[in-house]
Order: sequence, then structure tokens, then C-alpha cells
Amino acid sequence: MRRGQLPNSSANGLAVDAGGALHVIGTFDGTVDFDFGAGVTTLTSAQYGSAFVAKYTADRNYEMLMGIYKRAIESRQEDLPWRVN
Repeated sequence: MRRGQLPNSSANGLAVDAGGALHVIGTFDGTVDFDFGAGVTTLTSAQYGSAFVAKYTADRNYEMLMGIYKRAIESRQEDLPWRVN
């Protein structure tokens, strides 16, 4: 995720594993490109909230991305369990 790309996106947690890979969790709104390089790897948020888990190699190349979404029921906007794509 590029810094300043969207005002409604944030990294809420960072971790570096023993191999130097960077793991990032956070939330986002809109469409975000999570690939730091020339490639394009995007997620588009759901209407009722979206989160992500991303992994980058030790040399900070994109490796893995997972979007986590929740939905609402009718107009009552009752939360359903999160689902993973």
C-alpha cells in the first residue's frame, strides 16, 4: 500500500518474521494497490468495512494479499461474520 494513496486506509499492525518478511494488517476503503513495485495487486473495499492481510518478502516485494469483508442484512445493517476472499 502506498503511503497517502487513500485517506481511508491504514496499517494497524506490522510484524517482521525470522526470514525478514514483512506482515501487515489493516483496514481500507476504495481500491488500493498493495504492490510496491511496477505490478498492480488491488483490493476494492466492501460497503460495510474491509480489512487486509499482506505479506512482503525481505527485500519488500509483494508476496501475498488477503481481503477480509463483512456484509449487512437489508437496511438494518446487522453485521454478518467476516468472510475471507
